Amino acid sequence: MLIQQANKLPRNNTDEALCRNVEYDILEKMGRKAELARVDSLRNIAAGNTMKERKLEESSLALNLKYDSATRNARIEAAEARNRTNIAIFIAMLLAISGVAAYIFMNKRNQLLKLEHENDILKIKTMQDNLFKSDCRNKDMSARISELFHTRFNLIDALAATYFECKR
Repeated sequence: MLIQQANKLPRNNTDEALCRNVEYDILEKMGRKAELARVDSLRNIAAGNTMKERKLEESSLALNLKYDSATRNARIEAAEARNRTNIAIFIAMLLAISGVAAYIFMNKRNQLLKLEHENDILKIKTMQDNLFKSDCRNKDMSARISELFHTRFNLIDALAATYFECKR
């Protein structure tokens, strides 16, 4: 009766095989040879089911190992792809910063060249003005010198004319 109640309880294949072995041992000790053949066949079926379950677990474990290996490889590939992406982003940022720096440098250089050019133009205008003023002074002095020479020659001419008039 106890065996019948134990048989009604829910269990897995391993428990089934264990229960059938215990039941077989109990019936063997009790001397019930008629029931031993039935329990022995049930025990063999439970052992076969346990073996199938173990094979299924082993294949599941092998699949899990393959899955873990594939998962590990996928994670490694994802990390490598992430690293390549980060490197590409870093290079792009470096190029962008270099481009901005080059633009700022060229802009400042152009401003300095423009200021230098304006400074050169102012120097040229100042030199032109100085040259023009110098030319005007030279012409003015030349006119004065010419006038002085003219006055001197007129004076010498008048003196010579007076001398010759007096001598006559």
